[in-house]
Amino acid sequence: MGNRKKQPAMVGLIARYEEMAAAGQVRLSDVSSYRRLLAYYKRQEMYERVLEVAEFAKEEFPHRLEWHVAACEALVHLGLPDEAIVEAETAFALGMHDAELCRQVVWAHIELEQHEEALAVIEEQKKYAPHPHHMAALYFLEGLVWYRLGEYASAIEAFRNSLLLHPRHEEACKYFWLTSELTRTQDLAIDFFELVLEKDPYAARVWYCLANLCVGAGQYDKALEAYDFALVCNEHIEEAYLEYADLLAQMGKHHQALRIFQEYIDHFGTSPEVLLGVARSYFALGHLSAARR
Repeated sequence: MGNRKKQPAMVGLIARYEEMAAAGQVRLSDVSSYRRLLAYYKRQEMYERVLEVAEFAKEEFPHRLEWHVAACEALVHLGLPDEAIVEAETAFALGMHDAELCRQVVWAHIELEQHEEALAVIEEQKKYAPHPHHMAALYFLEGLVWYRLGEYASAIEAFRNSLLLHPRHEEACKYFWLTSELTRTQDLAIDFFELVLEKDPYAARVWYCLANLCVGAGQYDKALEAYDFALVCNEHIEEAYLEYADLLAQMGKHHQALRIFQEYIDHFGTSPEVLLGVARSYFALGHLSAARR
């Protein structure tokens, strides 16, 4: 019932906004209307509209960080990194500091291959990051720049710093895992992830990445345990089910593999990949009629 009420209201807001925008004069009178429009146009990937809405919002409700973040993101998506940098610098000059705004301007510098400038922005923004999660986001961005430059030791250090501040920073977790594999430092990475899990034993993505590292290191029993903990902490990591079941099957644990495949089906439905995995396990168990189904 609620959704049916909201939908016509949103349609009406869009129509009203687009009529006013065509006339070049927009006054919506409340911040929430601009937020809803920005969210809608972002979902539709209509970034010219996102930029337009952000500009009108700045006129009616100036000095709000969220409009600059939206404009900067839109400019990056529109392939206008120079303008995105100017937008972010305007916000910074007004005393507005935010991890997402920093992220967008760093991406803009990366697009322009201005890596030193990207690192300079990050260092400057660290002065305005009182919250550990904000600082963790900045360390992740720093790691990303070093990663793009091929400076993997510096990237690993930055990703480590990010995870120590925020163990559930999923992107830092993923890039730390990938960079560790790239540099063949999996054993050190396994030790580090175990340290992070002492700080936060419910960090599901850390368990998942640890499982992958253990598979690469041939520590299969440890990998099974890590996959299991990952799914206990977060039952929606889709890829973890498939990798967990595949490893169980490779180890000859087909009954357990079938159980994990069934859990996947219960959460996400079936797929050719899952059906093939199920059939192989049934075949290995000698259940030929079930395998054919």
